[in-house]
Amino acid sequence: MSHDLTGAVIVAVTWLGWWLADRLDPIPARWMASWAAFVWFWAVVDLLATDKQLTFVTEGAFAAWLAYHAWKRRKPRQRKPSKALGMVRDLGHRLVVTSS
Repeated sequence: MSHDLTGAVIVAVTWLGWWLADRLDPIPARWMASWAAFVWFWAVVDLLATDKQLTFVTEGAFAAWLAYHAWKRRKPRQRKPSKALGMVRDLGHRLVVTSS
């Protein structure tokens, strides 16, 4: 139990360090996504190789946090507006399709 708690505390302190570093200078999305994949892989290896459920949960939450922030920071898709969408006019109470 003490090894499990120690591992979870180490992961939590590491997570706190990442959070502080991210607050000072935002980490790029690709960097966070790659670290999320690594941390998740390490969590699965920890679960299969040892009997540390609390450490696994903490590592999984840290990986989810990294993945969420990587997803949130991705660039929006740059697409040209649809020609059909340009023909739809909003009259307030209904949508009307125009021919121009």
